[in-house]
Amino acid sequence: MYNNFYLESWNVRTLQDCDSVAEQKTVLIFLELKKYDIGMAALSETRLAGVSQMTEVKSGYDFFWSGKKENEPCKSGVGFAIKSSLFRNLFSLPRAVSDGIMTLTLELEHNTRSVLVSCYAPTLNNPEQDKDDFYNQFRDVISGIWHKDKIILMGDFNTRVGNDRQSWEGVLSSHGIDSMNTNGLHLLSFCEEYGLCVKNT
Repeated sequence: MYNNFYLESWNVRTLQDCDSVAEQKTVLIFLELKKYDIGMAALSETRLAGVSQMTEVKSGYDFFWSGKKENEPCKSGVGFAIKSSLFRNLFSLPRAVSDGIMTLTLELEHNTRSVLVSCYAPTLNNPEQDKDDFYNQFRDVISGIWHKDKIILMGDFNTRVGNDRQSWEGVLSSHGIDSMNTNGLHLLSFCEEYGLCVKNT
């Protein structure tokens, strides 16, 4: 069980280290999470290869990630940063689905659960096949979640959903801006299909 804690979604652009930065990127990111007392964060565009985990002792976070294979260009990647004090009470470890999807199940009160999904969707310039593959994987994930579990999607969907709340009633909240692009149509259609609502952009 968990007391109240803050959730965050953050596109970190990369967690790969470079020679010009004295401190590891993970340390810098997790110290920032600690500064704002974030309990769990869904990180996107991590650009780390493989599926693995680490404990960042200095900041007090455990980090799990899922990326491309070692021999592939690392242009995506997702993960979860979890405060170590919360990590000890996890129902199960985060599950890597792909370099764009990772899930984490939390036990809540009254025999309920919440499934957090960390996402990084293909950009607008990606081939349509990549986008179709992403949303098909997404459908498999959502279909495998018990109907009474609460679903929270977090991450970077690389979309513009616009502000046409009338056409997308119950799907688009009051935070949409600008005009919708084709990636936005993918996301809104997916949310409509599964009874989900875009709460923040």
